[in-house]
Amino acid sequence: MTKGDPLAPFAMQDMKCYHFNADGTAAIAYRTRMGYAVVAGDPVGDETRFAELVADFAAMCHGRGWRLVVLGCSRQRLDLWADAAALGQSLRTVPIGRDVVIDVATFDMVGRKYRNLRQAVQRTQNFGITTEVVSEQGLDGRLRAELTEVLQASPSGARTERGFSMCLDGALEGCYPGVLLIVARDKHGRVQGFHRYATAGHGTEVSLDVPWRRRGAPNGIDERLSVDMIAWARENGAERVSLAFAAFPEIFNDRHRGKIASLIYAAIHLGDALIALESLYRYLRKFHTLGDRRYVMASLTQVLPLLIVLLSLEFMPRRRGV
Repeated sequence: MTKGDPLAPFAMQDMKCYHFNADGTAAIAYRTRMGYAVVAGDPVGDETRFAELVADFAAMCHGRGWRLVVLGCSRQRLDLWADAAALGQSLRTVPIGRDVVIDVATFDMVGRKYRNLRQAVQRTQNFGITTEVVSEQGLDGRLRAELTEVLQASPSGARTERGFSMCLDGALEGCYPGVLLIVARDKHGRVQGFHRYATAGHGTEVSLDVPWRRRGAPNGIDERLSVDMIAWARENGAERVSLAFAAFPEIFNDRHRGKIASLIYAAIHLGDALIALESLYRYLRKFHTLGDRRYVMASLTQVLPLLIVLLSLEFMPRRRGV
């Protein structure tokens, strides 16, 4: 898949449909709902074919009466969608956050700014935590059972999967190639947590899918798993590790919010039961690597149904297979 795109592996998610170019060398991943065609991230495949692919997809949406939405569009692909306006679908651009991507060749934890990250990692070392990286498709029955028990005991909701643009499905099923798990065990050998990563670009891109941890796991275990995955990536020829997506970082950083920013901040926290975006941002901030912006591109003439569609795609639960 496309090199340099941290969302590219998530095009594989089973709930997505695909629109290919004529020779099948590039594709757009999307889903339709309530008359909207919602594109997940950027096109994948042969970059030289993206322009014709997008034009053909926009024409198909116009012909079928679908309103076009692009969720998680990168800054460098914004111009691809400009021609959609010629088909009566003028798309407004709304920033929704930033990628958090580690350059593994240059990453270190030296200096005062990484103090909190170093301390988190050190706490797990003091606790006796060790980690290992394994292939999801290569799991044996015993390890799969251990990881399933942690997944089901996780505070994040054991038997539901959520998300559309920035995650996979089928955890521990081994249905996708190139998926890696990094597993943390305590000094007694008990699994305390694990992270799931997808790969792309012939292994150059490694992107975090979902983290799981046991209730009561040592503080700092997520930081430890991320840091050790970055080290593994460096040793195995990967170039970048995407840790997650930092939504609305400017809102969380603003200590003097005006009325509109305060309303947005309050609205974000209404969804804490599904995803605690501010807590996620506080974790990601320890790595000091906010990257390129991501955008929603849509017509804003019908905001309420648009929000219903986007929120339902991202947060409506799906049954787990484990």
